Amino acid sequence: MNFFSATVAGRMDENQRKEITTNEQGEHKVHAFRPRGQLCVTVLTDSEYPSRVAFGLASKILDDFTKLFGRHQYIDTNEMLTLPSLNDYIVSYQDPKQEDNIMKLQQELDQTTAVMRSTIEQLMDRGGKLNDLVDKSNYLSTSSRTFLKSAKKANSCCIIM
Repeated sequence: MNFFSATVAGRMDENQRKEITTNEQGEHKVHAFRPRGQLCVTVLTDSEYPSRVAFGLASKILDDFTKLFGRHQYIDTNEMLTLPSLNDYIVSYQDPKQEDNIMKLQQELDQTTAVMRSTIEQLMDRGGKLNDLVDKSNYLSTSSRTFLKSAKKANSCCIIM
């Protein structure tokens, strides 16, 4: 991965973002980000990881790195530079929904939509039940009128003394 990252970084122009699939099956992607200057950040993810979140992570890593080491201090050194916050980022970005506000919002919208659909279905079921009750009420009303008419006819022929 070091060789691949170094190769990608060497081919990046300033102010460029690239998303590169690492093999023919498309199992992994490298998200490369090079703003102004010499530094390039690469983030290796699986193919389903959202690009926006990966580039957001790259931007945070770059900001932390430049705050810690400055903009040009790292150019002349061959030693391994470590970023203390990198492990924390790796852990927290395992679930992109936790780090990306847009994905959080989308998840909340999906949940709200599911609740609304369920509520609408329940209302429609209740509406159907209300229609059945109205039909039964109309039938009962018609039946009672018919019964009343036949009772009046039956009682009109009989005289009570």
